[in-house]
Amino acid sequence: PPSKTDPPQPLTQLTKKKIKMAKLALALLAAPAVAFVAPGQQSASKVVVSGDIGVDPGPITPSGLMWEDQEGLARRRAVEIKHGRISMMAFLGMMVQELGITFPGSLTLDGSVQFSDILKDGMGFPALENIPKFGLFQIVAFGFIAETAAMPAGQYTGGPQTLPGGYDG
Repeated sequence: PPSKTDPPQPLTQLTKKKIKMAKLALALLAAPAVAFVAPGQQSASKVVVSGDIGVDPGPITPSGLMWEDQEGLARRRAVEIKHGRISMMAFLGMMVQELGITFPGSLTLDGSVQFSDILKDGMGFPALENIPKFGLFQIVAFGFIAETAAMPAGQYTGGPQTLPGGYDG
């Protein structure tokens, strides 16, 4: 046993991890206790509603510019839905890459670049360097044509809003 005159020993990595895990466990055990505490006194709402009660006043911005442009609101809603769908597809693409799932076969006609070779140096920018330059050009050209000719961003209204995911407001 160490005597009272021995200097204190430094904590090992394992001991530090155990302390962190104990703190985390304690926090997770204590967190549900908040559900049993009575809520504090709530003050009355300071929002002033002009017009009928229960009517959605629409988007609120400090500058008030959205009130003046009601025609652009439908486009902004449609574009927001479009961006949400693109981000969901991007998330799925990243999950597929993280799992290491690749298409069988070759990226090029001559078979020099296999799909499985794209991620050999890592993901992100290192993977882009493994794609042939003409393939990158095709990706950029597809995006350009889709945004300018097929679905012009200036005229995008989201199509028929009665479809699933559409905004029928």
